[in-house]
Amino acid sequence: MKRWRVLTIAVLFVALVSALLVSCSSDEGKNNGQAEDKEYTVSVTQSDDYQITPESTKAKEGEEVRLTVTVLNEDVYIKAVKFNEFDCTKTDTGYKFVMPASDVTLVVETGEYAEVRENGIASFSENNVTTIPVNGTGTQAQVGFDKRVWCFDIDFNANYMADLGSEIKSSDQSVIPDSAITVKSYTKADLNIGGINDFEIVKCKVLFDTSKISEGTTWITMDFVNNNSSSQKGSLLVKVTVCGYGKLEIETMNETLTFDVSEVGDPDATYTVRIYDEDFMGGTTQGEYAGFNRTLTATDGKIVLSFDYAVGHVYQVRITAGANDDYMTSLRISGIVVAGGGYTGDADYAGEGDLTFSTPDCNLELKVYTE
Repeated sequence: MKRWRVLTIAVLFVALVSALLVSCSSDEGKNNGQAEDKEYTVSVTQSDDYQITPESTKAKEGEEVRLTVTVLNEDVYIKAVKFNEFDCTKTDTGYKFVMPASDVTLVVETGEYAEVRENGIASFSENNVTTIPVNGTGTQAQVGFDKRVWCFDIDFNANYMADLGSEIKSSDQSVIPDSAITVKSYTKADLNIGGINDFEIVKCKVLFDTSKISEGTTWITMDFVNNNSSSQKGSLLVKVTVCGYGKLEIETMNETLTFDVSEVGDPDATYTVRIYDEDFMGGTTQGEYAGFNRTLTATDGKIVLSFDYAVGHVYQVRITAGANDDYMTSLRISGIVVAGGGYTGDADYAGEGDLTFSTPDCNLELKVYTE
């Protein structure tokens, strides 16, 4: 009887252990299945400077999550995109990361642009216009090209620089793509600057093909290096706005020119005056043409002409006897300087002087002569 009880207890013990093992095995399988199926949350931070858009807000451990980051502040750039404390990987279209076994918060580290117009060997000309019209054209004096192009003048202070290295980048490729930007360098010899070492590069133009740009704002980074002395470098950063054609505002002042033709001939004869803006830019509110002709009749030996002068620009002025402009027979104009304006005069050729104004409503009286 004793043996029977012992045997019964042993059988019950074995059955209990087996049941426990089966239960543990079943629970382990359930836990493994739950771990494999568990999804973790992808959260994003909110900011006025950027917007994060993940392709999914849930993911399992080991799954790849892709996301895009849109910059909302034109003066801000992305330094890094992080999931928790780890860096996301940059892709051609955005960023990605592999989901850990935990919830994730996405955050963007940003920096703020600040203009740099002089640095190292390079300086940005104060005359550069940083608002560019789509399909606009810079002045021929600046550009010297047939196609539609805008340019920035960069001056250099480097020793024996015969080879210029440059890298120009745009922060927003949809506004100004890098493919629209080229660089042309100029030596002392190119610019007819006297002195020794005329092989030295002292200037360059950063050229923008305005047929490839679109309205918006971008930051242009310009890195320069003297390839003959790599320690001589300069980096510039400038904010550029692209506007629609004809939208660039040009400030003007109304000015008056009085031509004294009393010594030329008939005091009541007809003359043609040509006014030409040497700094004309296409695509502005100034209109389509750099110059205009006016045929006027003198009264008591004087001709009076008023026009809108683009502030800060240099003009040429030419006068010809008769109803047509003809540079071959144009008359000489003497130089004069008064408060608010001036003309440098024609020393060798008619129409070679520079006409400028500094104040509005100025009346500049010019003396016309034949020799």
